Amino acid sequence: MKRIVLITEVMEKGVGKHIMDLFSLFSEDSQSDLIVLYGAERVEPQFQKMIDTHKDKFIKIEHLKRSIGIGDIKSIFEIAKILKDIKPDVVHCHSSKAGLAGRVAAKLEKVKNVYYSPHAYFFLKFKNNSLKRFIFKIAEKFLSKRCTTCTIATSKGEKEAFLNNHIDKKEKCILIEHGIQVPEIENKQLQEYKEKFKIGENQVVIGAMARLEQQKDPITTITVIENIVRQNENTVGILFGNGSMYETILEKYNKIEEPYKTRIVLAGETKEPELSIAMMDVYLTTSLYEGLPYTLLMALGYGKPILATNVEGNKDCVIDGVNGFLFEVGDSAKAENAYENMIKQNGLLKQMGKESKNIYQQRFSMEQMKNMYQKLYREETNE
Repeated sequence: MKRIVLITEVMEKGVGKHIMDLFSLFSEDSQSDLIVLYGAERVEPQFQKMIDTHKDKFIKIEHLKRSIGIGDIKSIFEIAKILKDIKPDVVHCHSSKAGLAGRVAAKLEKVKNVYYSPHAYFFLKFKNNSLKRFIFKIAEKFLSKRCTTCTIATSKGEKEAFLNNHIDKKEKCILIEHGIQVPEIENKQLQEYKEKFKIGENQVVIGAMARLEQQKDPITTITVIENIVRQNENTVGILFGNGSMYETILEKYNKIEEPYKTRIVLAGETKEPELSIAMMDVYLTTSLYEGLPYTLLMALGYGKPILATNVEGNKDCVIDGVNGFLFEVGDSAKAENAYENMIKQNGLLKQMGKESKNIYQQRFSMEQMKNMYQKLYREETNE
């Protein structure tokens, strides 16, 4: 039996869902024993429920936190002590903070197989700060060469970032894209959900779902939605999400005059993400950088045309002109023009939706992801 340890600082949003997907796939596997080490600072309620149900398989790391400080060093030794007791065959670290502490700890304990999933390289955030970008890139290179068996890119764009930034030898990065399951939703349920937001049956819905944080550029999101609604009287816009920029977005939203404001919904956090995306006719994302966002995979699964920024992760899901359109970061005018093309060309929305569904079926099934991780965790660890 293979002893597998997953390490993550964050148990929310896409990273949290990926951890829980891996846990669900392997927890009932008789050939694997999987344990999760996690930071307690960022845990969403639905993930806490899973943790409480499987207490013997989840271990809280007190010093593994989002902020940078002396706690980072403490977390390395805290994790190393736990790994010494577990004696894992595989350690798989997720995202940058756990990628630092977990890989160093695994190196100290001489774990043979140490994997790392960046979920969007942190240095990509600093496009306009060459010093910070340089420092974080050097850290990634050092950790890859000294403490990592292999990097697991969750998107083609992430693998390109690994190669283009010369993080390590190309053979030390493999691609395993996220897989998801999208539940079927009845038309009646969908109509009732639309009515909740006072959306008419024949109105076209452009929507977004994102953390209201700098990475997601929600200011551009609300700007694009507002301008599209102004130009198209049969279009309504909806934005799901919460975060540190909520008050900023609310202030901008409150300045929108009627009658346009009536056709824009600032919906806050949703507890029904599948329904929320399924009711949209066009999905919008304005992220500055990405790993492989689950919201986009969900949009593909429900056959939605997509407007997305031309960044890693997004461009793995959107083929420009085929199942949607790509635009450069912050270019709201290009996004608005692309929307006009979508709705004014007869049958284009429907055709792009079909293409999104095809991309989902060919590349992003849960079964495919499971098979690839089974091969990674089992075959690669054989002596």
